[in-house]
Amino acid sequence: MNGAASTAGIGTGALVSAVLVQFLPDPRLLPFAIVAALIVALILAVRALPEPVVQRRRVSLRPQRPSVPAPTRGAFVLAALGVLASWSIGGLYLALGPQLAGALMHTHGELAGGVAVCALATPAGLAQLAGRNLSNRALTTVGALLLALGMGLTAVSLSLSSAAAFLASGAIAGVGFGLAFMGALRHLAGAIPDGHRGEVMSAFYVVAYMAISVPAIAAGFASPQLGLTETFQVFAGVVVVLALAVAAGGLRIERPARTRTAVEAVGA
Repeated sequence: MNGAASTAGIGTGALVSAVLVQFLPDPRLLPFAIVAALIVALILAVRALPEPVVQRRRVSLRPQRPSVPAPTRGAFVLAALGVLASWSIGGLYLALGPQLAGALMHTHGELAGGVAVCALATPAGLAQLAGRNLSNRALTTVGALLLALGMGLTAVSLSLSSAAAFLASGAIAGVGFGLAFMGALRHLAGAIPDGHRGEVMSAFYVVAYMAISVPAIAAGFASPQLGLTETFQVFAGVVVVLALAVAAGGLRIERPARTRTAVEAVGA
């Protein structure tokens, strides 16, 4: 639910913000005022939650370094590659997607950019809900292959200057994004020894937030030199390679133990 809400929130937030900016007054104030109101409502909702802690003690906060213990490193590498392949797409779409969508749709309005981000992120959230009962092996492998396919088709759609193909291929990449991210993260969570969850997950999210920010900044520096379309296609090619590496790693995840049928149980 956490993963689905965050990705779907990016998609719906981009779309709603684009509508607010393009069609309503005070575009530099109204979206932030609405977010501020949502934060106030959230604070009130949290205060209304029942407190599960019966015995209260003084809180002691002690900073810890993110780290990855040896038994978790294999799973961490796969999860890190998965989040690099998936979250970097989010950063790339937020950085270049609005301009590309506007050019393909022949419009200077902000709505085109919101639609492009929504077409990527909302399917990612829905895919996580639909695929929640699949095995980590299936989620990671199938998701990474769909991510590679979607990004390859996106690069082709830019060469064809097709807005419909751009949005459709972004949706395919979004489904792969959601599934691959969830599968790799669940595989990592199951490999963390007791007592190390905080430091491992902190290390994972350091990689995640670097993945969503660094490619966006790099694309911003590269696009004036290479061109907007060419920059996106180069980064898409890198993501395809990463996604295929994640798919190969997903195939190495052990299959879940098969449940015996009733006939097999009686025979035993």
